[in-house]
Amino acid sequence: MSVEVEQTTFEAHRRGGVSGAVVAVLMGRVRAQGGDIGVAQALALAGDDRPFSTLADLNSWTTPSEAVALFNAAALVTEDGLIGIHVGEELLYRSDGTDFVSRLWALGSPEAALKHVSALIGHFETESEAVALEVAADHALIQLSPRSARTRHAHLCEMTRGLLTQVPALYGLGPAVVSETECAARGGRFCLYALSWEDPADREWTDPAPESPDGATLPRVVGVGGTAGRQDDPEAGPPPLDPAYSADRSVAELRGEVDRMRVLLEGAFDTAAELLRDDPQSLLTQIAAGADAVVSADRYLLMVRVRPEAPLQLHFRGLDAEEAQRVAAELWREHPDDDDGSRLIVDITTPQRLYGRLAVIRPPEKTHPSSESKSLRLYAEYAAITLDVFGALTDATQSDATTRTLLAFSEAVSRVTTPAELVTVVANAVPTVTDCDHATVYLRAPEGGRLLLAAASEGREVHPEGVDEQATISPDAATVEEMARRRQVLVLDASTEDPMLRTLLEQSQATVAVLAPLVANGELLGVITANFDHDAPVTVRHAGLHERLSGVADQAATALQNLALLEKVSHMAWHDALTGLPNRRLFEDRVEQELVRSRRVGEPVCMFFVDLDHFKTVNDTLGHAAGDDLIRQVSQRLVDTVRRQDTVARVGGDEFAILLPGLSDQLSIDELAQRSLEAMSTPFDVFGEEVATSASIGIAMAPDHGDSYDELLSQADEAMYRAKSLGRNAFQMYSGSVVNSSRGRLAVDDSTLKADLIHALDHDEFLLLYQPYIDLRTTRVVGVEALIRWNHPTLGLLEPSSFISLAERSAIIVALDSWVLEQGCRQLRTWLDRGLRPLHLSVNLASRDLSDPELFDNISRTLTETGIDPSLLELEITERVVLDRFGPAKENIERLRRLGVRFTIDDFGTGNSSLSRIGSFPVSTLKIDQSFVQVLGPDGDNNSLVSAIISMADRLGLACVAEGVETSLQSRMLLQRGCTTAQGYFFSPPLPARDIEQMMATIGTPEGPMPLGDSVG
Repeated sequence: MSVEVEQTTFEAHRRGGVSGAVVAVLMGRVRAQGGDIGVAQALALAGDDRPFSTLADLNSWTTPSEAVALFNAAALVTEDGLIGIHVGEELLYRSDGTDFVSRLWALGSPEAALKHVSALIGHFETESEAVALEVAADHALIQLSPRSARTRHAHLCEMTRGLLTQVPALYGLGPAVVSETECAARGGRFCLYALSWEDPADREWTDPAPESPDGATLPRVVGVGGTAGRQDDPEAGPPPLDPAYSADRSVAELRGEVDRMRVLLEGAFDTAAELLRDDPQSLLTQIAAGADAVVSADRYLLMVRVRPEAPLQLHFRGLDAEEAQRVAAELWREHPDDDDGSRLIVDITTPQRLYGRLAVIRPPEKTHPSSESKSLRLYAEYAAITLDVFGALTDATQSDATTRTLLAFSEAVSRVTTPAELVTVVANAVPTVTDCDHATVYLRAPEGGRLLLAAASEGREVHPEGVDEQATISPDAATVEEMARRRQVLVLDASTEDPMLRTLLEQSQATVAVLAPLVANGELLGVITANFDHDAPVTVRHAGLHERLSGVADQAATALQNLALLEKVSHMAWHDALTGLPNRRLFEDRVEQELVRSRRVGEPVCMFFVDLDHFKTVNDTLGHAAGDDLIRQVSQRLVDTVRRQDTVARVGGDEFAILLPGLSDQLSIDELAQRSLEAMSTPFDVFGEEVATSASIGIAMAPDHGDSYDELLSQADEAMYRAKSLGRNAFQMYSGSVVNSSRGRLAVDDSTLKADLIHALDHDEFLLLYQPYIDLRTTRVVGVEALIRWNHPTLGLLEPSSFISLAERSAIIVALDSWVLEQGCRQLRTWLDRGLRPLHLSVNLASRDLSDPELFDNISRTLTETGIDPSLLELEITERVVLDRFGPAKENIERLRRLGVRFTIDDFGTGNSSLSRIGSFPVSTLKIDQSFVQVLGPDGDNNSLVSAIISMADRLGLACVAEGVETSLQSRMLLQRGCTTAQGYFFSPPLPARDIEQMMATIGTPEGPMPLGDSVG
C-alpha cells in the first residue's frame, strides 16, 4: 500500500505544482456560488486564459503562481476569506479519477495515513515537503517545508490545514482539531501543524455514518466482530475496515505472502517474521540458507547487499573464492552476459531497488529444468520482499529515533540562554543523530578568527571554562571563505591534505570525521565534527548522515546568531545606548533592590541626581554630535569618581542618577558630592574644542525623604533644581516638601499634588497636544499621538513626567486616560468635519485601564458618539501588558480587537516580552524606543539592532514607528532599513490642534488613512 501511495507522490513531483483536483474543487466552489459568470470573473481576475475544461482536467497540474492567483481571485468572487481551508476540507470527498483515496482509506486508521503524509500532501501539491514528526492513535505533529521558495503561500497553508482536519473523518471519526503553531507564510522556517482527534479505542462504533463537508455520506467503519456495509452505494469505494486494522497491515500481508511461499518451497526456509527479528548479517545468512535449499544445481552464486551503501556479499556453491569473484563481476553488470546459456540468472529486485542476483551455473550441454526457473523466481521474489520489508522497518526505526532526537534537540536549543549551554547540547546530540563515536564543536573567536574547542560530547574532556585554549586552530582566510560560501559537509580521513582540516582530525583523535560548518548570514561561526574511531568509508559518506548533521549545524548556527543578537538587545534594553551606563529601567530595579535590603537591615540609601549646567549651549554651538561626545566623557568621569559599589545611570538627555548604598554620614555625602562637582570642572576635549561645563547635584535619602524609587528620584530632582536656583555648580540635600526651584514654580509633595489632580479633572485644567507621525517617503502626516499637559493654577504648565507616575499609583489614571481618549476622538471628528483627511489617533493606556470593567463600554460609546472608525484608534500599551495579557485585561483586549481598535507596543525594546507572546498578541504596531533610534550612525552594531527590530516586526506582520527622531541622518537610516513611519522633534514637537491643521495644509495630506508603517520591510 505504501509503495503505491509513494509512487503517486513520485508522479506528482515529476509534474510539479498544484494538482487538477485542487483547482477543480476551487473552481467548483466559485461555480456553486456565482455560476459560469463567477468562474469567468475569477479567471479574468487571475489573468488565467486557459479554458475551464483544461482547468477542470483532473490530470492537469497548475504552477504555484497560477494557483495562488486562482485562489486570490476565487476568494474575491466568493467573498470567502477562508477559501483555502474550505477547499482542503473537500479534497478527500471529490473524485479525482484515481483510486488514491481508496488506497489511503485501506490503510485503516488516521495514524497509518498520517505516517504517509508525504504522499497525502504530494498528491495535491508538490511545493512542500511533508514529514510526520510524531504520530499516535489520537494526535500527530506534521511539518511542511517549502521545497524551493523561501515561504509557502497562505492559501496553501490553509488548504493543508483543511485537508488534515478530514483525515480522521475518512475513517468514521470526527474531524481533527488542527492548529498551525508555526507558519512559513508568516515568516516561520516551516509550517508546523498539531492535530488531535478522537481516539478510536474510546469510540462507540454504533454512531451514525459521518457526513462530508458537502453533505455526502461516508462509509462507516464498524468495530471488531461487526460487518462492513456499503451503505447501499455500489460506488462507495473499498469495503470499510475493522478499526484494529492498522498500518502494520502491509507488513502482515507480506509476512503472509512469505508463509505461502514457504509452503510452495516445501519448508525450505523460515517465515518472514523470524527473519525480520534478525540483524542484517543474520538476515543475509538465512537468505543464503534459503538459496541452498532451493537450488539443486552443484554450482551457483548468490550476491546480495541489504542497502545501496552496503558492500556486496557473496554466497556460492561449487566455486572457489577467486572464481566466485570473477563471476560476480560479470553478473553485476547492467546486462550480464550469458551467450552460451550455461547460466540461469534471476534478479533479486523490487520496483524500487536491485538487491542482487542469483545465478545457477551448469555445463553448456546441460539444460535447466523448467521447475528450477520457477523456484528461483519464487525465491528471488521472496528474498526481495523480505529485504524490502526489512529495509522499510529499519528506515522507519532509524527515522523515528532520529526524529525524536532532533525534536528533543530543537526543544533543548529553544531553552538555552548562553552559547556555552548551546554548544554542549549540540555536542551531545550529534552522536545520537549520526551514530558517531563522539563529537566536538569549535567556535570561531571574534578576534583573530581562530577556531577554539568549545564543547565535546559526554565522555570527552574540554577546558573547564568551556573553551580549550590549547585546542586552537588558525585557518587561512581562503579556507574560511570557502567553507562559509559552500556550507558543504566534508569527510576528513588519512587522505585529507588541507592543514587546518588535518589538524581538526588529529585533535578529534578519530580515524574519520565528518565536518559540518556553522554558517549564518554568510559568516563562519564555527564547525561541528562527528568523529568515528573506526574506518567507516560507506557510513560516513552516506547522504542521510550528511543531511542530518547539516540540519543540526543549521539549527546551531541560527541559535548562536540569535543568542548574540538577544545579548545585544538585552544589553540595550537595560543600558543606555550612548554611554553604556545602566538606563532608567535598570537603575530603578537596582534602587528597589537596595530599598528592600535597606528595610531589612535598617541602613539608609542615598541617591544623587546630577544635571549638567548649560548643556543646551554645547548642542546649539557645536552640534548634537559634540553634545553626545561630551555626555560620554561626563559619564566616564562620574564612574571614575564614585565607589565601585555605586551605580551611575543616565536617566535623561544630560541627566544622571547615582545610587550610593551604605553612604549615610553627612560628611561623606558632602565629600563625594563635592568630588563629583570638581570632576566636572576640568575642561573637556570635544572634537578638538575645549569645553568647560559644570553640574548641579540634588541629594535625597531613604527612608527620610521617601521609601520608593519614584519618591526618592523626585526629591533628588527637586533638590537639584534648588541647587540650580542657588547659582549652579552646587549640590543641595532635599530639605522638605516645599522648596524653591529654578523652574519658576513651587514644587509640592505627592499628597498635595494628588489632591490637585482630583481637583484638576473637575475644573478643566488639562489640555491636549498632538505630536504628528510622518510618512518618511512622502513627509506627509499620517497620524498623531495625543499627549496630555496640566495647566496647574500655581505651578504652571506641567509635563506628564511631573504627575503621570503619581496618577498611575491610584485610580486617577483611569479617569485621566478616559478624558484623553474622549477629547482626542472629538478633535479627530472636528478635523474630519473641516475636510481634513482621516488620521490615526494614538492614545496611551496604563495597565490599570485595561483591567477597568467599563473600559470597553467607554471606548465603544465614544467612538459611536464621535462617528470615528475604530481602525483609526491606536491604543499604546507597554510590553508589561503583553506579559499580563491572560489576567483580568484579557476580555477587554479581545473585545476591543473585535471592535476594530488597534494596539501598539510603546517604547519597544525596553521591556522583556518574548517574541512568541508578541506574535500571539493582537498588536498591529511596534514603536521603536528612542534610545535605539538616537544612536543610529556609523556604528554598525547599533544600526544592526534597529534593523533586527524592523526585520522581526516584518516577520510578525507588524508595522514599525520610530520615536525620538532628531536628525536627518536618523530619518534616512530608518527609511533605508524599511521603517517608513516616524515621529520626533526633527519633524515637529507636540502641537496644539490648530497647528496640526496648519501643518497638514502646508505639507499636504495622504489620500486616505494610510496604516502606520504601511510598507515596513
